[in-house]
Amino acid sequence: MKKNIILIDYENVQKHDLRPLLDQDVLIKVFHSENQKFTSEFTRLALEFGKEKFELVGIKGQGKNAADFHIAYFIGKLSKEIPDSLFHIISRDTGFKVLADFLNQVQGTPCRVVPSIADIPLLKPAAPAAKPVSPAPRPVVAKSGEDWYALVKGKLTNARGHKPKNKKTLRNQIISICKRKISESEADAIIQALVENKVIECRNEVIIYK
Repeated sequence: MKKNIILIDYENVQKHDLRPLLDQDVLIKVFHSENQKFTSEFTRLALEFGKEKFELVGIKGQGKNAADFHIAYFIGKLSKEIPDSLFHIISRDTGFKVLADFLNQVQGTPCRVVPSIADIPLLKPAAPAAKPVSPAPRPVVAKSGEDWYALVKGKLTNARGHKPKNKKTLRNQIISICKRKISESEADAIIQALVENKVIECRNEVIIYK
């Protein structure tokens, strides 16, 4: 697992809630001016982290880019000491973006610039797992008259044992075979088709099977 190294430009951003990082595998370095004053809460948290996880780094010299040079130096140093690491620069100074782009694109060193501790991906909740997409229900296609005829013919042809002997009984059975989705007139049309195709004969309402 990659180690998260957090480099805080304290001159630029002075309000930090470090408590969420106490239980994380991190290394924190706070870059500050020589006369910088810290709040009692910040000092107390620094002691809780301990020397192995927390260090104050005084910026030597003055100048607009003094913090930039110090942070760039430590990234180079730490990237060799801890090769498998992620660097997070906490600053609102847009000049750090040039450094981060160089590290990511040229050096291959993962680095990002964020304005606060809360913006570190390590502290952001994981995205919920995507719900599996259920396949769309297949559309119900209404059967045509030919479909119902084929179904009835197959049932009557393969039927064993008792078969309807008169037209009324056959009509009712056809409606049942078609799951009561057809009318009596549609059932009569199927009977007529069975007669025309010589599957049955209908003599005075009596059904004769071929």
